[in-house]
Amino acid sequence: MAYVEMLRARRVLLWFAIVLAVLVALVLLSLWHAHPSMHHTSPIALSMILGVAVIGPLLVATFVATGLGAEHATTAILWTRPLARSAIAWRYVAVDLVTIVVAYALTILAILLCMGAVGVLPLLRADAHSLVTVPLALACPAMLYGLILLISARLPGRSGAVAGGMWFAMFVLGVLVHVGLPPLLHGLIVGLDYLNPLAWLGHSGSEGDSVRVSSGSDVLIPFSTGWRALGAGLIALVALVASIQLWSTREV
Repeated sequence: MAYVEMLRARRVLLWFAIVLAVLVALVLLSLWHAHPSMHHTSPIALSMILGVAVIGPLLVATFVATGLGAEHATTAILWTRPLARSAIAWRYVAVDLVTIVVAYALTILAILLCMGAVGVLPLLRADAHSLVTVPLALACPAMLYGLILLISARLPGRSGAVAGGMWFAMFVLGVLVHVGLPPLLHGLIVGLDYLNPLAWLGHSGSEGDSVRVSSGSDVLIPFSTGWRALGAGLIALVALVASIQLWSTREV
């Protein structure tokens, strides 16, 4: 049955690649008559590019996260397979996580192509936070993926609504944390933001090593990039284990 998820993941990646190709083509067309000159002379940090590219796997994670939930109509057939229920679920998850990694690589490639077209690619420089930005940029989509699976595990046929609701919740929490709310309510919002994948991408600390990619605001989680990658990864792992346990024990 993992083959079904492979086909679904391939379809998602195909559409995602088409969208990226269209965006790159639009950049090239906009420069067709413009002879761009490289006015920007400051080095461009590689970690910034690697961080901005997280938007791609975040979007793809939203779509592939509905795959396991979509099997609610065939649960009776799935349970007749000569495999443990959890093993079936983990195969789906493995396919989806690989899809997220591929989406991240495609997004980086698209950004580099656009930078080359603009003429700023030679200014790209690796920096101290490049290596730790990659696991953070993969852990946050995995966290979003895991939370969608966890919430929809006992909501058959509602995984699409859960995925859309997660994006709404992430943006709302990102805004409310900066609104002047009563201390008790503000504390609740801050606590909920620790389950917000976008919050783990935004950080304002003494090290200044963050990639600010959030819902128009910088949600503060006072950890360095490496610790945020570890934290988001652990939340993703816990959510995945819990969701698979719930899914595999669901009645037909």
